Amino acid sequence: MAPHMSTNAILAAALIFLVLPCMAAVDPARAEPPPYFISGSADSTMKLWRLSSGECVRTYTGHDENVRALEVFEDDERLLTGSWDHTLKQWRIDDGSVLDTYVGHTDQVFAVDILPDQEHALSGAFDNTIRLWRLSDGETVRVFTGHTGGVRSIKITPDGEHVLSGSEDGTLKLWRIADGQCIRTFYGHSSWVGSVDVSADGVHALSGSLDDTMKLWRIADGQCLRTFTDHTDWVRTVTFFPDRFEAMSTSSDRTIKHWDLADGSCIRTFYGHTDNICPVIVSDDGQYALSASWDLRIKLWRIADGECLRTFTGHTQRICALTWYAGLPAAVPDVGPRLAFTVAPNPGRDRLRISGYGTAEEVRVTDVVGRITFRGQPKRHATELRFGRAGVYFVTVTADGRSATRRVILCR
Repeated sequence: MAPHMSTNAILAAALIFLVLPCMAAVDPARAEPPPYFISGSADSTMKLWRLSSGECVRTYTGHDENVRALEVFEDDERLLTGSWDHTLKQWRIDDGSVLDTYVGHTDQVFAVDILPDQEHALSGAFDNTIRLWRLSDGETVRVFTGHTGGVRSIKITPDGEHVLSGSEDGTLKLWRIADGQCIRTFYGHSSWVGSVDVSADGVHALSGSLDDTMKLWRIADGQCLRTFTDHTDWVRTVTFFPDRFEAMSTSSDRTIKHWDLADGSCIRTFYGHTDNICPVIVSDDGQYALSASWDLRIKLWRIADGECLRTFTGHTQRICALTWYAGLPAAVPDVGPRLAFTVAPNPGRDRLRISGYGTAEEVRVTDVVGRITFRGQPKRHATELRFGRAGVYFVTVTADGRSATRRVILCR
């Protein structure tokens, strides 16, 4: 913003209501995890969750078997899924409708990833192949062959030119997307490779295996730089931190581990799940993680101290996939009846003014992890609240037995 703008103008411009993402820069030290996430389960459904309250906002049905992979498009309006029913599906997030079904694999689909052009996607399956799809018409552009076991995991490199795969044949392979050629095979694991990831700079790769280890690789020459052996059972998922040279892993030993990749040390072990833990995802600020387990629970963790902040329940079979989601399109209703009220900046002060709610019994403000920052009885049809920090907030007004929530993103 221009330096000559008034404080009032800056505050007014920084408030974006309801469903619009925050376009102003936020201090990374004060960043919050996305306010929503989506899960996929062996109960054949996906669920959209509100992080702050633990509510399931929507359930998506359409697959016939385990939903094993999820990716949100950059427009935040569509979702791509892969399932054990051998298909991929593209969904509208706002109303749950299926836009397309992609048929071609002859066995269970385990992994999907969307190319940077948002017009093509890749999938990996138990038929030992990777497929490149043109999403507009569902055509298979190319089939990548070379693995001799099921492809359990894929990850497109940041430049969008290559894809890394992990297979039940015990290897990783690096493929050139333009022509489907295998450029390099990574050897070292003694059993299935169930998960791979690529660092944000495209230099390193991680793999997790049924041999109970995680390995760090240099992609340029396929050299294994380090092997991590602290888990006592199958390492099911590995993921890099987006902002530093650290990683998280999950295992059938029912733990999550946070690693320093530079020296190989385990920074912290997270306990709380009671069965195999499959996916784990880390927020962009590196402060929060979500994990999901065969115990039918999803857990939100604060990485700094390992505290479990919230547990989400609702799926009826094991949970196999997770993805963050930045925000709900307008067509997706909040849970509960609608109440008309407004949230606006109060000129001249670092405060918000909530008004237009008539006679209300309570106003409550929570942050994205559900901590209550204000709770009280409203004052004569208008309440002023002071925000001590930038972030995502949920303002809930209760009146006449009804409640409604507005999402506000304050950037300063």
